[in-house]
Amino acid sequence: MTVHHSFKVALVIFASVASSVAWAAPQLELEIKAEKEIEVETDGTTEVQRVVAEKVEPGQVVFYTLTYRNVGDSVANNIKLKDAFPENTTYEAGSAWGDGAVIEFSIDQAESFKKPSMLKYQVESVDGEKEEKEASVENYTHIRWVVDSVPAGSEGQVGYSVTVN
Repeated sequence: MTVHHSFKVALVIFASVASSVAWAAPQLELEIKAEKEIEVETDGTTEVQRVVAEKVEPGQVVFYTLTYRNVGDSVANNIKLKDAFPENTTYEAGSAWGDGAVIEFSIDQAESFKKPSMLKYQVESVDGEKEEKEASVENYTHIRWVVDSVPAGSEGQVGYSVTVN
């Protein structure tokens, strides 16, 4: 399973400066890093270190870190970063992080995002009755962070962990 990739996201947001016709635009670069923990012996002691997760086995935890940078020349507002959970993995409950970011999840292939307590779906019982159930982490398909603003020249990080099925 290949678990490391990076890409750029260009935002097409323009802002006029005062009354002139000058235009400024934010531009985000996004890098995604996937790591796993390994034990390394050094001088008779064992340390846990994170290394690039090139190959993973069932039961291993993969730690994803998304680094975003605004390389444009104006502030980027209301940034939505989303990522699909890789196939054959399960999100580790409570592992998502991101300073100041609103963290939401999807159970419908990124059609909608909500806080975990609001993620519900319907099932039909044998007698045809519809019943609403609260989604569990096994139902999650995507994660999204909403970042209020990213000033020009600044960067931030968000992340989460999954277990390989």
